[in-house]
This record gives sequence, structure tokens and C-alpha cells, in this order.
Amino acid sequence: MKTSIIQPGTARERLVANPESHAGERGESPPTDPPATSDDDGDGTASDADTHTFTPPPDGVTGMTPEHADGDGSERLPVPGGDLRLPETASDEEAAALVAAVANHLREQRAAAAAADDGPELVNPWSFAGRVGARERRDLPGQVERGDEWKLAGRLQR
Repeated sequence: MKTSIIQPGTARERLVANPESHAGERGESPPTDPPATSDDDGDGTASDADTHTFTPPPDGVTGMTPEHADGDGSERLPVPGGDLRLPETASDEEAAALVAAVANHLREQRAAAAAADDGPELVNPWSFAGRVGARERRDLPGQVERGDEWKLAGRLQR
């Protein structure tokens, strides 16, 4: 049995190197380069039939080299936050679709986290003024963070 080697420029290597720039996300069909086979010693059999070797990603991309999983017939791709497992029998198109879906999910999570982190939630100034009461005619702070309105009201009454 021959060991499958992904050659430079194949669809799976491009996905490993940069999953977020996958052409399938733009409506284009992914490239379909067939994987080459390697016979290290020339006798018609691979020296280790269970090992898949991959070309490492380009400089600047770290921790994304696929590894063969623990005998379950899948390839494991270490990514930030966990492992992405691709079935060993997955074609380049299937691998491209899986990586594109995961990249899209991670991009949406980052966008949601960035949207949620746009500063402290401020209190409605009229509700804060009502808590302070009409007996104090001072200038009220213009911006009070949610949760701090009672603390400020207590300080103003002293």
C-alpha cells in the first residue's frame, strides 16, 4: 500500500495553510488536484502504510500541520482551541467544505466577540436621576455604567 502525500499547491495543502481564504466561500469551486503517492524505497510498498505525510504550511502559519489520528481513520489538524478531524476517506472537495465551514464559524465567533466588546453598557440617565431623587439638585454624571448607579446614588446622598 502506498502512502498518500499532498504535494505543494494541492487543494488540501492550500486549506491547511490558509483556511479563511478558501475559494469555495466566494462561490468558486475548489481546485481538485489529485494527491500523489510515494514509494520511499522503490519496492512498491510504503514503509509505513498508516502514516500520511503532508507538506508543512508556509512561513508564518504555525500549529496547522495535519497528523494521523489514533487509528480511527481520520486526520487531525491542530487549530487554535482544539483539533479539526478530517476523515481519511474525505476527498479534497469534502475537506475543503469542512475547513471552509469551520473557518466561517470561527470568523463569526470573532465578529460576535468584537461586537460584544464595544465598551461598558451605560445606564439610562433618567432612571439614574430618579434614583438620586429630586432633593439633590447637583449636576449628575453624564455616563454611569450599569451596576454602578446605586453606588453613585449612595455617594451623592452623603
